Amino acid sequence: LPAELLDVGSTTFEAKYVVGCDGKPSIVRQALGIPYVGKDYPQAFFLVEMECDPEHMRTLGVDTAEGSIMFGGGSVLLLIHMPGNLWRVIYSAEGVDEKMTVDDLRVVWESLMPLPMPESATFHNPSFFKVSCRIAESFGRGRCLLAGDAAHCHSPAGGQGMNTGLQDAANLAWKLA
Repeated sequence: LPAELLDVGSTTFEAKYVVGCDGKPSIVRQALGIPYVGKDYPQAFFLVEMECDPEHMRTLGVDTAEGSIMFGGGSVLLLIHMPGNLWRVIYSAEGVDEKMTVDDLRVVWESLMPLPMPESATFHNPSFFKVSCRIAESFGRGRCLLAGDAAHCHSPAGGQGMNTGLQDAANLAWKLA
Protein backbone atom coordinates (compact mmCIF):
# COMPACT_ATOMS: atom_id res chain seq x y z
CA LEU A 1 0.00 0.00 0.00
CA PRO A 2 1.10 3.58 -0.53
CA ALA A 3 2.61 5.24 2.57
CA GLU A 4 -0.35 7.61 2.92
CA LEU A 5 -2.68 4.62 3.35
CA LEU A 6 -0.43 3.06 5.99
CA ASP A 7 -0.43 6.22 8.12
CA VAL A 8 -4.18 6.19 8.83
CA GLY A 9 -6.36 3.97 10.99
CA SER A 10 -8.82 3.23 8.21
CA THR A 11 -9.46 4.17 4.63
CA THR A 12 -12.60 3.92 2.56
CA PHE A 13 -12.59 3.67 -1.21
CA GLU A 14 -14.70 2.09 -3.94
CA ALA A 15 -13.47 -0.58 -6.32
CA LYS A 16 -15.05 -2.89 -8.87
CA TYR A 17 -13.13 -5.86 -7.48
CA VAL A 18 -11.24 -6.95 -4.39
CA VAL A 19 -8.37 -9.39 -4.87
CA GLY A 20 -7.10 -10.98 -1.68
CA CYS A 21 -3.36 -11.52 -2.17
CA ASP A 22 -2.77 -11.33 1.55
CA GLY A 23 -0.99 -14.60 2.20
CA LYS A 24 -1.69 -17.86 3.95
CA PRO A 25 -3.56 -16.30 6.91
CA SER A 26 -5.70 -14.26 4.45
CA ILE A 27 -8.10 -11.86 6.17
CA VAL A 28 -9.98 -11.50 2.86
CA ARG A 29 -10.56 -15.28 2.64
CA GLN A 30 -11.63 -15.36 6.29
CA ALA A 31 -14.02 -12.43 5.79
CA LEU A 32 -15.57 -14.26 2.85
CA GLY A 33 -15.96 -17.38 5.00
CA ILE A 34 -14.16 -19.56 2.45
CA PRO A 35 -12.67 -22.70 4.03
CA TYR A 36 -8.95 -23.35 3.51
CA VAL A 37 -8.74 -27.12 3.38
CA GLY A 38 -5.63 -29.25 3.66
CA LYS A 39 -3.02 -29.87 6.30
CA ASP A 40 0.00 -28.43 8.03
CA TYR A 41 3.20 -30.44 7.96
CA PRO A 42 5.10 -30.95 11.22
CA GLN A 43 8.39 -29.59 9.83
CA ALA A 44 9.35 -26.05 10.74
CA PHE A 45 12.11 -23.89 9.29
CA PHE A 46 14.30 -21.03 10.46
CA LEU A 47 15.53 -18.84 7.62
CA VAL A 48 18.06 -16.00 7.75
CA GLU A 49 20.34 -14.17 5.34
CA MET A 50 23.98 -14.25 6.45
CA GLU A 51 26.58 -11.82 5.20
CA CYS A 52 30.14 -12.97 5.79
CA ASP A 53 33.72 -12.89 4.63
CA PRO A 54 34.03 -14.94 1.42
CA GLU A 55 37.44 -16.19 2.55
CA HIS A 56 35.84 -17.98 5.48
CA MET A 57 33.35 -19.67 3.15
CA ARG A 58 36.31 -20.76 0.99
CA THR A 59 37.87 -22.49 4.01
CA LEU A 60 34.59 -24.37 4.44
CA GLY A 61 34.72 -25.43 0.79
CA VAL A 62 31.35 -23.93 -0.07
CA ASP A 63 32.45 -20.71 -1.75
CA THR A 64 31.98 -21.90 -5.34
CA ALA A 65 28.84 -23.96 -4.75
CA GLU A 66 25.36 -22.69 -5.55
CA GLY A 67 24.29 -24.41 -2.38
CA SER A 68 25.45 -26.82 0.27
CA ILE A 69 23.49 -29.05 2.58
CA MET A 70 24.51 -30.69 5.85
CA PHE A 71 22.60 -33.41 7.69
CA GLY A 72 23.09 -34.56 11.26
CA GLY A 73 21.03 -35.81 14.17
CA GLY A 74 17.73 -35.51 12.31
CA SER A 75 18.39 -31.92 11.30
CA VAL A 76 19.26 -30.22 8.04
CA LEU A 77 21.24 -27.03 7.42
CA LEU A 78 21.07 -25.58 3.92
CA LEU A 79 23.37 -22.80 2.65
CA ILE A 80 22.36 -21.11 -0.59
CA HIS A 81 24.82 -18.69 -2.15
CA MET A 82 23.18 -15.40 -3.08
CA PRO A 83 24.89 -12.49 -4.92
CA GLY A 84 28.11 -11.16 -3.39
CA ASN A 85 28.89 -12.13 0.19
CA LEU A 86 25.31 -13.12 1.03
CA TRP A 87 24.14 -16.61 1.95
CA ARG A 88 20.59 -17.75 2.67
CA VAL A 89 20.70 -20.15 5.61
CA ILE A 90 17.77 -22.50 6.19
CA TYR A 91 17.62 -24.82 9.19
CA SER A 92 15.05 -27.48 10.05
CA ALA A 93 14.91 -29.94 12.92
CA GLU A 94 12.47 -31.21 15.49
CA GLY A 95 11.81 -28.47 18.02
CA VAL A 96 12.46 -25.51 15.71
CA ASP A 97 9.90 -22.81 16.50
CA GLU A 98 9.28 -19.09 16.16
CA LYS A 99 11.47 -18.43 19.23
CA MET A 100 14.66 -19.58 17.47
CA THR A 101 17.37 -16.93 17.23
CA VAL A 102 20.62 -16.41 15.37
CA ASP A 103 22.44 -17.44 18.58
CA ASP A 104 20.62 -20.79 18.40
CA LEU A 105 21.72 -21.09 14.78
CA ARG A 106 25.34 -20.57 15.85
CA VAL A 107 25.05 -23.62 18.14
CA VAL A 108 23.60 -25.69 15.28
CA TRP A 109 26.36 -24.49 12.95
CA GLU A 110 29.03 -25.61 15.42
CA SER A 111 27.53 -29.11 15.54
CA LEU A 112 27.17 -29.58 11.77
CA MET A 113 29.98 -27.61 10.14
CA PRO A 114 33.70 -28.46 10.12
CA LEU A 115 34.68 -24.87 11.05
CA PRO A 116 33.03 -22.32 13.33
CA MET A 117 30.67 -19.68 12.03
CA PRO A 118 32.64 -16.53 11.23
CA GLU A 119 32.54 -14.07 14.12
CA SER A 120 32.15 -11.24 11.63
CA ALA A 121 28.97 -12.70 10.15
CA THR A 122 25.99 -10.37 10.18
CA PHE A 123 22.42 -11.55 9.86
CA HIS A 124 19.40 -10.04 8.14
CA ASN A 125 15.69 -10.83 7.99
CA PRO A 126 15.43 -13.84 10.32
CA SER A 127 12.10 -15.60 9.91
CA PHE A 128 10.28 -18.77 10.85
CA PHE A 129 7.87 -20.71 8.70
CA LYS A 130 5.90 -23.91 8.64
CA VAL A 131 4.86 -25.70 5.49
CA SER A 132 1.24 -26.38 4.62
CA CYS A 133 -0.59 -27.92 1.73
CA ARG A 134 -3.93 -26.10 1.50
CA ILE A 135 -6.40 -24.83 -1.06
CA ALA A 136 -9.39 -22.53 -0.74
CA GLU A 137 -12.69 -24.31 -1.45
CA SER A 138 -13.47 -21.43 -3.80
CA PHE A 139 -11.21 -18.80 -5.37
CA GLY A 140 -13.76 -16.09 -4.82
CA ARG A 141 -17.26 -14.98 -4.10
CA GLY A 142 -18.94 -12.39 -6.28
CA ARG A 143 -16.45 -9.61 -7.04
CA CYS A 144 -14.06 -10.72 -4.27
CA LEU A 145 -11.31 -13.00 -5.53
CA LEU A 146 -8.32 -14.81 -4.05
CA ALA A 147 -4.82 -15.24 -5.47
CA GLY A 148 -1.45 -16.57 -4.36
CA ASP A 149 -1.08 -18.06 -0.88
CA ALA A 150 -4.52 -16.71 0.03
CA ALA A 151 -5.92 -19.21 -2.51
CA HIS A 152 -3.43 -22.09 -2.23
CA CYS A 153 -0.15 -22.98 -0.57
CA HIS A 154 2.26 -25.88 -0.59
CA SER A 155 5.85 -26.73 0.16
CA PRO A 156 8.38 -24.20 -1.16
CA ALA A 157 10.42 -27.10 -2.56
CA GLY A 158 10.74 -26.58 -6.29
CA GLY A 159 10.11 -22.83 -6.04
CA GLN A 160 6.53 -23.08 -7.27
CA GLY A 161 4.85 -21.03 -4.53
CA MET A 162 5.82 -17.59 -5.80
CA ASN A 163 5.51 -18.72 -9.41
CA THR A 164 1.93 -19.90 -9.00
CA GLY A 165 1.05 -16.67 -7.16
CA LEU A 166 2.44 -14.61 -10.05
CA GLN A 167 0.52 -16.79 -12.51
CA ASP A 168 -2.66 -16.14 -10.51
CA ALA A 169 -2.04 -12.38 -10.71
CA ALA A 170 -1.31 -12.46 -14.46
CA ASN A 171 -4.39 -14.58 -15.10
CA LEU A 172 -6.63 -12.24 -13.10
CA ALA A 173 -5.10 -9.08 -14.59
CA TRP A 174 -6.16 -9.79 -18.16
CA LYS A 175 -9.56 -11.05 -17.07
CA LEU A 176 -10.30 -7.96 -14.97
CA ALA A 177 -8.79 -5.43 -17.41
